[in-house]
Amino acid sequence: QFFIETPYRNANLFQDILSTLNTDTLLSVTINVTLHDECISTKSVGEWKRSPVPDFNKMPTVFGVYVG
Repeated sequence: QFFIETPYRNANLFQDILSTLNTDTLLSVTINVTLHDECISTKSVGEWKRSPVPDFNKMPTVFGVYVG
């Protein structure tokens, strides 16, 4: 499932995702898709919990959730 939120709520949504989903669930975070500084990262929720929070800085972000 892919979804997008209002950019100023990205950080809150990201924290809600991490607190809700199973640690084995894959979460893809795509920031500024199609722009010169595009960033795409895919990790399990457990890995995201151990990683620094991405700098969303009110940028358009697409979140993708995959449960295999």
